[in-house]
Amino acid sequence: MTLRKFIIIVLFFIVHAAYAKPIVIQGKTIIDKPTIYRNVVLDLSDGYFQVLNDAKLTIENCIINGSISTKYVNLIDINSGHLILKNSKFNILSTDIPENPSSPSIYNLIHVSKGQASIIRNKFSINKSYTAGLFVADISSNINIIDNDIHNFHGGVILTDIHDAYIVNNRFSNVSISNILILNGTHSLFEKNTILFPGNNNVGDAIDIVNSENITLNQNYIASGSCYSIVVLHSDNIFINNNKIIGGITYAIYINTSIGTSDPNYKYLSAILNNETIKKLNSSYNQNIKVINNYIAQNRYGLTVHHVDGLLVKNNIFIQRFSDSLARKFWTDNSILLQNVSHVTWIKNLYKEAFDQNNVQEDDEFYRFVNFPLTGGVNLP
Repeated sequence: MTLRKFIIIVLFFIVHAAYAKPIVIQGKTIIDKPTIYRNVVLDLSDGYFQVLNDAKLTIENCIINGSISTKYVNLIDINSGHLILKNSKFNILSTDIPENPSSPSIYNLIHVSKGQASIIRNKFSINKSYTAGLFVADISSNINIIDNDIHNFHGGVILTDIHDAYIVNNRFSNVSISNILILNGTHSLFEKNTILFPGNNNVGDAIDIVNSENITLNQNYIASGSCYSIVVLHSDNIFINNNKIIGGITYAIYINTSIGTSDPNYKYLSAILNNETIKKLNSSYNQNIKVINNYIAQNRYGLTVHHVDGLLVKNNIFIQRFSDSLARKFWTDNSILLQNVSHVTWIKNLYKEAFDQNNVQEDDEFYRFVNFPLTGGVNLP
């Protein structure tokens, strides 16, 4: 036997020995002092953690097998404390929670209140759609969620009264309700996230920004949305830069003060917002919105804006395909899509007709970029 083979075999048994005996968490397990789980299997099928008194819970390089049911609202509950999750795999079962696609769930894998969280390089999946969310945080700061895989949850990262959130380089797939939502938040960055099938073929957006300020969306990739891709409601100083949004059935970027009752997202957004916030949304404008360097292709609408004071739209590319020139003229007419907007700067935005898969011999005009004007719409031959 070669030395290399011997080392591989030894490492194999070391790794499997480390995971051989699960640690079973039963009922409420209170964490009120620094606690670390490393290189173990955690069984959360009938129990949960509650972190109190500014304690720190660290889970690193673990396998977590958990069950979310009507018995426990959260499996990890941070109530004034600090959570660190690194390099772990979460296999979550939803056992007796009914599916409810149009309403947010009260059940979530992780809840952070008045705390901090660092969630880095983990894999999260749940077996049953439309039942339980991944992560909810409120009245907290320094929420760092970086380089995670998140699949099939009913709600991804939901943030309320959060400051300094850093949601970067995550991969969301088939997440319903909202993949990333920030309400009453400030000074946060959502960057280089990949969001596939947001809404999970039902209801839900990729990114929702509500009543927040100083938020940056940079280099995110959003594809095949069931509802809106990016929504901004009553917010200030929002920078939407260099994102790629492809193949959504409705708005790529929707900016307004509120969502109407006929809108498919109304039910879940109104359930998250309180009455005071809803009144505030309906009575105020967005301010200082910048939409720059984005690539928007094959969505029903590219950019739709209502009730904004201070809008900069620059260097964006819009690619669409319509049945005829009249339909194109209507659906790209910014006198229709931009309403009650003041102090508008519209510079170097381009429009391109999409390729028709049924006719590969089309003229070059179908590949040609033209200026996308502020009013009047695009009217290709």
